[in-house]
Amino acid sequence: AHRLGGDQLFAGLMVGSVPVGAIIGITMCSLSLRRITFKSLVTVLSVGTIFGNVLYALAGLMQFKFTLLAARFLIGLLNGYSLPSKYIGLTVGMKRRSEVILYYSAANTLGYAAGPALAALLEYFIKSVRIHNLVLDSDTVPGWCMALVSSVFLVLVVLLFEDMPMKVTAPSAVHRAAHSGDRIPVVAVCAAFWHLCVSSAVLTAVEVYIVNLGQQHWGWSIARSAWLLAALMFCSGMINMGLGALTRRFIKSDRYGLLGGSLFGSVACVFLFDFGTTSVAIQVVLLCIGLLLLLTVAGMGRGFGLAIQSKLVPTSLKGKSNDWSTVFMSIGRGVGGVIGSALNPSSFFFVMLALFAASILVCAVSHARMKPSAKAD
Repeated sequence: AHRLGGDQLFAGLMVGSVPVGAIIGITMCSLSLRRITFKSLVTVLSVGTIFGNVLYALAGLMQFKFTLLAARFLIGLLNGYSLPSKYIGLTVGMKRRSEVILYYSAANTLGYAAGPALAALLEYFIKSVRIHNLVLDSDTVPGWCMALVSSVFLVLVVLLFEDMPMKVTAPSAVHRAAHSGDRIPVVAVCAAFWHLCVSSAVLTAVEVYIVNLGQQHWGWSIARSAWLLAALMFCSGMINMGLGALTRRFIKSDRYGLLGGSLFGSVACVFLFDFGTTSVAIQVVLLCIGLLLLLTVAGMGRGFGLAIQSKLVPTSLKGKSNDWSTVFMSIGRGVGGVIGSALNPSSFFFVMLALFAASILVCAVSHARMKPSAKAD
């Protein structure tokens, strides 16, 4: 963005364009599923995502900064953010849904680990082979790489994706809800939305905060901070993957999972406190322990939040509840980016502790109401 003449405001617009596009895309996907099959929608979105990434990669050739903004908005609009959890909610039974969604949440976290690591590797490769032109350089290679990844995903969707019958998302299924007297339990669902929003905010805040902290307080390069972030995300993702397998045996209720995660997150914030030590090594060790615990708890909160929101409502309202869940997750990502960029070592502890303390309060107030609906499946 800076190379094409963009300032800090424009860079902020670029960051914000993805969640804005994602929120609009949630409504677009919901309406589209009434007329086309799930597989057809995913295929169309994949083609659009390829176009968005190619457009991003060609911004240097076009020498027009608003190309970047348009590309980022398209990528957000067409990423199908609400579809994975909706597909799981419609195809996986209630007994194993929490387990499967935790796997999905862990896969998301592993994706956050792969992103910074892949970006650093691509930058190193481009600089080592000394490629630098308007079409391919260290700024445009992420776009080309993601276009290739999206192309591979498109092939896998065509060959392997198991589609659902149209009757599951057809208009008739939506109209039946209006005559069935089904209602959304407002308090319980809002509590689930809160946990999803906070989890997403914590994940994004950690992403932004650790890069800023590494540069401004430790004198690290962006690449070095990105490698640390990738390592933390990878460890967190693997832990969450293991927790998914344990959930089926040891955690029988999603609401207890949310309460336990909030309590554990509050305790983990101790490692984020600014003890005033001047040793960078000690700061890094304490922060890594605290952030790893926070990332793990946030991944759990996202998983249990997505699972319970699909169980709180009758089957006819499951799709609407899922759409709103992803909207609040997108809001959380936007808010988390602002929080992460604004905080410093003195304030980070207090803000994170306040978020988890508020989540504990939400759990206490809504605990009795967060029970699966008798009409849920």
